[in-house]
Amino acid sequence: MSGGLLLVRRSSRAEHLGDLAGRRVGVIRGSVQERDVAELQSRAELVPFASLAAAAEAVRSGAVEAFVYDDVVLLDLALRDGALRAAGPPIAPRPFVIAAPKGEIGLIRWVDRWLAKMRRDGSYSELWRRYFAPFESRLVGG
Repeated sequence: MSGGLLLVRRSSRAEHLGDLAGRRVGVIRGSVQERDVAELQSRAELVPFASLAAAAEAVRSGAVEAFVYDDVVLLDLALRDGALRAAGPPIAPRPFVIAAPKGEIGLIRWVDRWLAKMRRDGSYSELWRRYFAPFESRLVGG
């Protein structure tokens, strides 16, 4: 499961999507978070970006009050950049999926076998610890 979070400057008082009414909020153009913010905080001024780097820079510079995006990405970015922090409870949590073209049963079975193997040999747990442990408690269901 994953939900959106707010990426804000460390000094920002914004903690929830509700705090952003009338404020400029960055989103990735065409992302599910763009739709979520439009539906859940219709009074925010959406500012679409083409890239994560451009949106993060807009937060740093104060061009936008917040950037709403995937929790894992923002938690990692905030961990690496002391000027920023991830804020808020998860916005519109939904499951992660692995997608394949319709009818690609062989590919789906291959992915399923690899995931099962990784769980059996412990490599899935090792990857989880390496990449998600620093902020696991902030993840949906963490």
